[in-house]
Amino acid sequence: MAKNLSLRLHSLRVSFIASHLVLMNPCFADTPPPKIDNLSIIGTTEDTAVITINDKTYYLRENEQTPEGFKLTKIEETQLELEFEQHRSTYPFGFSSRLNAPATVPVAAPPVQKQEISIVPDAQGSYFVRGYIGNNSVRFLVDTGATSVAMNSQHAAQLGINYRQQGTKRLVSTASDVVTAYSVTIPQLRVGEIPIYAVNAFVIEGKQPDTILLGMNVLRQLEMEHQGSLLVLKQR
Repeated sequence: MAKNLSLRLHSLRVSFIASHLVLMNPCFADTPPPKIDNLSIIGTTEDTAVITINDKTYYLRENEQTPEGFKLTKIEETQLELEFEQHRSTYPFGFSSRLNAPATVPVAAPPVQKQEISIVPDAQGSYFVRGYIGNNSVRFLVDTGATSVAMNSQHAAQLGINYRQQGTKRLVSTASDVVTAYSVTIPQLRVGEIPIYAVNAFVIEGKQPDTILLGMNVLRQLEMEHQGSLLVLKQR
């Protein structure tokens, strides 16, 4: 009788965890466990995964853990694996779950049609393209000579990027000089409608560059080809 009751209680606890994103403490400590309102999988950059929990952004390498108890165990091409309370689950990039939403089992994202953009050069032969940084519409200059995305401090202020607090101060080489810049990470930007995640960018204090540069750290993640005078960017 006692054994059957124990099994029923264990079954109820497993069912509760499966339908709510709430951290459970098996020791029933006096302090209530932290509550998870939302979990989102943003993407990866090289060997680092970007996730948000309760709207806090975390950058994790394999075997690193968030304060809430989510441990990154594996990074794959289109998904990652997290361990929580000794249970491992696979989440596709772009996954988002909120408390009180119906429980779902993360599965691989369905195939989507790849985006492409055809850009007409201006009179000087430069290629400009519309896009987004976060939810802000911006204008990029395609610059194959720039190693990273770069912007001036006025751009950063307009985009709400607190580069002095969030960034790392460095010296970078421009076409004409060596200048002080701040290295920051942009969780997501879009080139047209093509999303790119966890993008390194440099903020240069002053008015230069006057247009946000779309550097090779983004362009190498796209397919580029010339069709006559057009520059075509394709999602990989």
